[in-house]
Amino acid sequence: MMFWVSMAALTLVLLGWALIPMLRSNNSAGQRRASYDMQVFRDQLIEVDSDLNKGILTETEAQRSRAEISRRLLAAADAEQVETATKNAPQWITQIAGLGIIGVIVIGGFATYQSIGTPGARDFPLADNVALQAKMREDREALDADRPSQAEAEAISEERRAGMAEGSFPGINTVNDEQNDLVNQLKQALLDRPDDLVGHQMLARNLASLQRFIEARQAQDTVIALLGDDATAADHIAHAELMINAAGGYVSPEAFRALEKALVLDASNPRGRYFAGYTANQYGYPEQAYRLWAGLLEEGPEDAPWIPSIRAQIGAIAEAAGITRPDVPRGPSLQDIEAAGDMSADEQQEMIRNMVAGLASRLAIDGGSADEWARLIGAYGVLNETDRATAIWAEAQEVFREDDGLEIIRAAAVSAGVATE
Repeated sequence: MMFWVSMAALTLVLLGWALIPMLRSNNSAGQRRASYDMQVFRDQLIEVDSDLNKGILTETEAQRSRAEISRRLLAAADAEQVETATKNAPQWITQIAGLGIIGVIVIGGFATYQSIGTPGARDFPLADNVALQAKMREDREALDADRPSQAEAEAISEERRAGMAEGSFPGINTVNDEQNDLVNQLKQALLDRPDDLVGHQMLARNLASLQRFIEARQAQDTVIALLGDDATAADHIAHAELMINAAGGYVSPEAFRALEKALVLDASNPRGRYFAGYTANQYGYPEQAYRLWAGLLEEGPEDAPWIPSIRAQIGAIAEAAGITRPDVPRGPSLQDIEAAGDMSADEQQEMIRNMVAGLASRLAIDGGSADEWARLIGAYGVLNETDRATAIWAEAQEVFREDDGLEIIRAAAVSAGVATE
């Protein structure tokens, strides 16, 4: 109640200060502008006489000034005879306008607060705010405590790699021995140059290219420490990415915090948003993951490295989030294209292109089955758009990899002339 009383009192004080001049009765008569000009010229004549007495002007200069001022005075007198006196607006109009302004501000402000404000909300003192922030930190720490740390996840990932390596056939993994030797030399040299920022950045990049992710993560740890507050969003994203790769795709609490730092610095970074979506999905928030990834698909570009991964997963994420996508034209089958024989050539091309565009749009946003990808490649083959068919075939290989459906798509690509059997 005190809130409303204080706000009403403050509003009335401010309105009164601003509007009392409008509401106050004003009986002063209007005057002509020429009357003001005549008074100015009379004052100037007095000043000329004063300057003459002080010796500032000579008699000749004073006479010349008097003549010019008198000419202007006569002209103003003539104008006064024909000029209409200005009049104030009727007082009742001014008062109604003032009351209308008061009504709009008071009633409009109250209605706006009722609509978008929080009527009846209790005061939220600083102590409660601090307590709430502490509670949120405790909840986050409890959540992190239930998840393996980065070191634990790396140990598990390393065990899995070792197990896979033991069962591998000889020669199945190709290793660049020369690059490994060079990287090992750089790593050894940096032991004597612990503050060499550029050297540690090179080491992290090269270790990552060799898929020595744990060592790359350690090198990036050093990079972040050397940069301190100068670390950019890209630096923190690279740190988070290396942590995720080192942990075999798992997002540890440490990787989560690195990603948070990156997004605070640059919330629009597309690579950061991709990993934010990846993290949200892994932490059990598929709706947030879907929104982030759907935005990235819309923005593109098509050759962005995260696009194939998003397309392969976004359909399942949307289903997990309970999001119903609007129906998008599913595109033509080869029978649809052949059935257009009764149309003119231009009509056929227009119909086919619209249907193909619909299918391409849906696959770009939601992903799709192997049959649908094959249908799109076949449609582009019929349209003799081999460049697009080639691009779709290359992307399909990234999305499906060794999946059984890849053979169906390969057959369509062979028929379209963009792949070999």
